[in-house]
Amino acid sequence: AGSEKAGQTGATGQRLLEGSMINKSLSALGNVIEKLAAKSQGKKVMIPYRDSKLTRLLQNALGGSSKTIMICALSPASTNYEETLSTLRYADRAKKIKNEVVVNENPQEKLMRELKEENAKLKEFMSKVRDDDVGSDLVELNDKVKAIQDAEKALKEQQRSFEERLKESQATLEQRGKEQAGRTARSRSRCRSNVLGFSRDPPHIVNLNADMQLTGRIKHLFPEGKIVKIGQIGEDVEDSDNDEAEDNEEDGDEEAVAKMVSIDSKHEESMPEVILAGASVWAEHATITNTLGRCVLRSSGRAAEFTFINGVPIRAVLSKQDKLARTVACSDDGDATEPVAEKGSEVDHRGVVLQHADRVAFGHGGQCLYLFVDPQQGQAEL
Repeated sequence: AGSEKAGQTGATGQRLLEGSMINKSLSALGNVIEKLAAKSQGKKVMIPYRDSKLTRLLQNALGGSSKTIMICALSPASTNYEETLSTLRYADRAKKIKNEVVVNENPQEKLMRELKEENAKLKEFMSKVRDDDVGSDLVELNDKVKAIQDAEKALKEQQRSFEERLKESQATLEQRGKEQAGRTARSRSRCRSNVLGFSRDPPHIVNLNADMQLTGRIKHLFPEGKIVKIGQIGEDVEDSDNDEAEDNEEDGDEEAVAKMVSIDSKHEESMPEVILAGASVWAEHATITNTLGRCVLRSSGRAAEFTFINGVPIRAVLSKQDKLARTVACSDDGDATEPVAEKGSEVDHRGVVLQHADRVAFGHGGQCLYLFVDPQQGQAEL
């Protein structure tokens, strides 16, 4: 088949369609030959093999490891002058193609062949050394021996079964997975410690918020042997103290009133270390004392009604402790009237020992909410 001109052949119908498709395929073949010729001259071009089925089928023959012969049919008639000239130009472009031929062989067979050739060369060299007694060529001999050992190692690698390679790959993937899991666990632990405190920190409280992005952002430490005051700047507690004093006077407990006045006079001019803001939060709302890692929360007066531990007011917790103390005293002594009266007068001055993960709230409705963290027992899990 060759390029045809529909005007000269007079083809119609199906023949005309076939001639058109033939001309299209030959045109695509001409483009491929032109690109291959440019590639042979060192240019970087893309070969359009996919433009037609003909070039796709001839891909290995035109640009692969093969020897290709093109036969061009020419006509001596003067009426076919243009077709003859086009065919010769076509063949001239194809003649410029230069392929790099590579023998198609199995990699294992190739390696075995190279080993046999190296073995034959080594035997020939050894015989030459024995005959000529040449000692200066030992370096070359060692190089050849090393090359043969490398080739044998490569051959063993090629001869390994697919199952062995698969097992080795699976073992490598499992090892990498374990290392990645360990790195992830360590990263999470570091991240949690950075946000909520380190194990070397003293006991502290961290804020709780409905928005998880804001939880754990505020932290107040309780150093060893220090009394940390909690309250609101500018909020007066005189009224609450007076009310409490009146209640105590009505009960006839003047010693407790004097003790409260003395405590208030000591902290009158001091500023709270933990500053809060909100309704029902006073200047001297509460204190937390750390003694040998044991943190005690204390609150008195009306502030005790607005200080909560795990949702329970501290006044109720202290009353429960007082009742428990009375029960213990009654069990130890049949007549415990005097000890009960003394303990009842000190209800507001005793404190509650905070435990790890206790929720501590201050103010009306517990609007200032914190979580107590004891680093010796663990970190805050929010």
